[in-house]
Amino acid sequence: MHTAARRRGLTAAGLPAGLIALLLSLAVLLPAGLWPSLAPAQPADTASDAITEEVKRSILARTERLLERQAFASGVDFDTWPEVLAQYRARLDRAQTHGQFAFVLNQAMREFGISHIDILPPSIAQRVSETEIVGIGVRALVTERGVLVSQVLPESPAARAGLRRGDTMVEIDGRALRAVEDIRGPEGSSFVSKVLRDDGSYAELKFTRARVSVVDPATLEVLGGGVGLLRLPTFSAGYDRAQVAGLFRQVKDQGLGGLIIDLRSNGGGLVDNMKHFLGFLLEPAEAIGTEVPKEAADRYARQTGKDSSDVVAVAEWVSRKTFARPSRVARELGPFQGKLAVLIDRGSASASEIVAAAMRELRGAPLIGSRTAGAVLVSRVETTADGFLLKVPVSDYVTIKGFRIEGNPLRPDVEASSRRGADAVKVALERLARELPEPAPQPDPAAHAEQQSPQAGALPR
Repeated sequence: MHTAARRRGLTAAGLPAGLIALLLSLAVLLPAGLWPSLAPAQPADTASDAITEEVKRSILARTERLLERQAFASGVDFDTWPEVLAQYRARLDRAQTHGQFAFVLNQAMREFGISHIDILPPSIAQRVSETEIVGIGVRALVTERGVLVSQVLPESPAARAGLRRGDTMVEIDGRALRAVEDIRGPEGSSFVSKVLRDDGSYAELKFTRARVSVVDPATLEVLGGGVGLLRLPTFSAGYDRAQVAGLFRQVKDQGLGGLIIDLRSNGGGLVDNMKHFLGFLLEPAEAIGTEVPKEAADRYARQTGKDSSDVVAVAEWVSRKTFARPSRVARELGPFQGKLAVLIDRGSASASEIVAAAMRELRGAPLIGSRTAGAVLVSRVETTADGFLLKVPVSDYVTIKGFRIEGNPLRPDVEASSRRGADAVKVALERLARELPEPAPQPDPAAHAEQQSPQAGALPR
């Protein structure tokens, strides 16, 4: 989530909201390592990619100031940054390129063990607002085994190669695969990857890198029995408010009594988009949670004399809450009143986790699938020297019923395979079918016409 983008559409550094949205969607760093898998190809190190000592000093000084004055996450002592940095100083000094410097600095910041703290080198940062990139077309997580694929974009090189959701890419051209950056390369270039399948078997797949659209719009599919499947891939640049409003109008026009909200592989995005979406599901006066910035935690400690490290207690004490923000169309339609279920997996992070928690706490919707990322902090993003993008957390978040999601992934009410996409949908459909009334039988149009016609059954004369 991004607080500046939420309030003004710009960061404090003046970045456009669309840039921030895509950045947050693609560049969330989890303790386990969620990397920007749809980011454009990073060029090989060249003279233009060289980093100067002056730029290094500038970035490190800005990072220290932000961590000292604004950064906040419950239980994290950012005052230890000088000691943490000292452990990586020699490697930072040896870094000769933007990419090498960012890689080491990210390793240092990851020592805090939280999400929403990282830096992107210029080669990636300058392209994060693009709607088309060179790659193979996957969203993925870096794990101990390799790169776990959470989504394969349709008609992408990955789809053509036979890569599937749930596969783990463990090798590339015979080398261990440990970073998404290794998958990138020039358009038209090829590589072979050893892939671990969901059933434990291995396959070797050949990929040819190509231009891939990263715009992934929301979709609505009517499954039958009065239930619809609303797939929401992102709350960032691909989130089209008018299109989402149109889908909810379809839900009402078709009289759907149940809705499955698919948030799998949704890495979050803009707070404003999240509130827009929730406006179709909740009453305007329903609070969904509380943001807890450093200032609120410090004020709580001063005024109550209590330990501000208990962020749940601080959130209960803070009077300002977070609400949905219904659009004109949402107010016209009113909140969806039918039954809900929400699909989640490890790729569900940040804003999508807030939505899932709100649906469970306020609408009684079951969460189906596998655990989420557990990565919910409000962050500040700004441009630094040479075009790096630096992100640090500035507020914690607690749900309205007192649950801190950061570091505590949402656990599903019903476990279902996140690797075989249809399984979770099937479980959700069966769950809602048990709760929905039997649809009324539809009259036979022909019989109805006969009953209404005074000449029904008469022979022509």
